[in-house]
Amino acid sequence: ALASHSATATPVARDIDSSDTDTPDPEPQTADDIFLFPGGARTGDCWHAIFEKIDFQSDTTTIRDKANAILNSFNLCKSTTPELEQRKRDAAHNMIAAVLHAPLGTPPDTFSLADIPLTSRRSELTFHFPLRRDTPDPKLSQLADILTATWDTPARNQTFIDTIGKSQRTIPLGYLTGSIDLLFHHNNRFYIVDWKSNRLGGETQNFATSGIAAEMAAHSYYLQYLIYTVAVDGFLRQNLTNYNYDQHFGGAYYLFLRGVRPNSNHGIFHDRPSATTIAHLTTALTYT
Repeated sequence: ALASHSATATPVARDIDSSDTDTPDPEPQTADDIFLFPGGARTGDCWHAIFEKIDFQSDTTTIRDKANAILNSFNLCKSTTPELEQRKRDAAHNMIAAVLHAPLGTPPDTFSLADIPLTSRRSELTFHFPLRRDTPDPKLSQLADILTATWDTPARNQTFIDTIGKSQRTIPLGYLTGSIDLLFHHNNRFYIVDWKSNRLGGETQNFATSGIAAEMAAHSYYLQYLIYTVAVDGFLRQNLTNYNYDQHFGGAYYLFLRGVRPNSNHGIFHDRPSATTIAHLTTALTYT
């Protein structure tokens, strides 16, 4: 999540998982039981807590026991019948297993979260940096010019660029504060992870690449992870000897938890913006 702090500032990007009003429990006839869980903050907060507190390398029983305790603390599986409650609990465990074993990285360096020890990860990493204050009323639209010129990865989304290009919103004065769900280290590279519990209409097929891209654009998640990357890049420059963006940063993963499937990239978004893109965004956003 992101928040800017000034007399008139509004959030720069919105995290649907922590701000949406809870929706009623879906009907039990859903084709995929992961959609038995309602949308909204309670589900998102619960699943965030599970991935924050479990050891990704623990055995299946230990992970299930820890997840059950957290599910119970949020009362998330409570249902009208014991059978329906068990379906929800099983769906949560299957989702957790799929996420932990989903293939990440690129050949020859493919891995999964199950390979990441507790000592190589940090949850809820908070950042805080000053926004530019030497330009009167800087517009969010100026970021569109940067992205048009430099965003050359497969994740480039023209709909998002066009949207912020037309925006009349100003970049607020003051400070930008955010919390990154997970930063982890693997094979000399650092990666951002954001957990998303979005329902995407409650249809599994909506979590394919095109559906994920539409969701990323609709909720400003592109802007969110670009800002996260600026923050992590600055953090690593200050704390890692001989830091080099291309060598040490592996990109951002947005894991849409309801859509992740075993041995598949379904429900997974990844991008590693170029060093040029991040350098220009850093100049546009931050005050030094």
